[in-house]
Amino acid sequence: MENLQVGRFARLLERYGFGSASARSFRSSFDLIASRKGKLLIMKFVDNIDSLSPGESKTLKNMGSFFDADVYVLFRNRKGSKEDTDTVYTRHGVSCVPSKSLESLLEGKRMMKAQRFMKRRYKIDGYELHKMRKLYNMSMSSLADSIGVSKESIYRYEKSDSYATESSVKKLENFFKTEMTLNEDQEQDDRKNARKDMKMTDKLDISLLDLEKAPFHMLAKRHSRYEIGHQMDTRTMKKLALFYKEVSEILPEDYQLFIGKKKTKEQIGGVAAISMDELSKLTEEAELIGLIQERSK
Repeated sequence: MENLQVGRFARLLERYGFGSASARSFRSSFDLIASRKGKLLIMKFVDNIDSLSPGESKTLKNMGSFFDADVYVLFRNRKGSKEDTDTVYTRHGVSCVPSKSLESLLEGKRMMKAQRFMKRRYKIDGYELHKMRKLYNMSMSSLADSIGVSKESIYRYEKSDSYATESSVKKLENFFKTEMTLNEDQEQDDRKNARKDMKMTDKLDISLLDLEKAPFHMLAKRHSRYEIGHQMDTRTMKKLALFYKEVSEILPEDYQLFIGKKKTKEQIGGVAAISMDELSKLTEEAELIGLIQERSK
């Protein structure tokens, strides 16, 4: 959604006592993170609700869990129709609210939960679909034409990046005469395997969630929380540093930093920069916090 719209929503949040930081300068999985007396909101703005992908939804849900925040996608349109007001939809497990209803949401008004996206969805076994398509010596286009779905759908099913309707599942299974969906246990295993939790170092025992995308490439926490950017070109890091300064104002108990493989500058735009080699020598979280504070002065 345009920067002007993001700015308008930031001003609305401010009227309701929220401080916010805008990620609109980046290709980000979210647009605003806002805080009011410990209550956190993470928001993404889209023109059409159907443009929200499973991958984007997953990242938003992971962020919501990490920050213990409420996550909302605000949209203008759905399925070619103008938005309904005061109705909450669910898309890939994320609450989606018409942008005109943000004020109702902030006021705590009762909002009706739509049933439109509550139908059962199926996850295609992408490996099995790819194997059968190759066995039949078919391209994605020829398979799509044969069963009456789009080529893009076949691509997403093979990448396990999209849910399928019951109708599409039946078309695939009738064509190949084999089961094509993952069961619940397999989906849970896929979600576990897709998560990239790791430790900052074994000594520090600080858990990391890898988001791989600016402005938060990684999130980390043990006793404290950390928002982390990768070290990259100086111009991008300076833009990130400005955003991190906004984040530090609404999340004053958190720490923001850059992490890189090699040591460069000790700080960029007032945000601490730490190399992996330096991290490997730390044994206590307090040492990390001290180093961040020293380099953020």
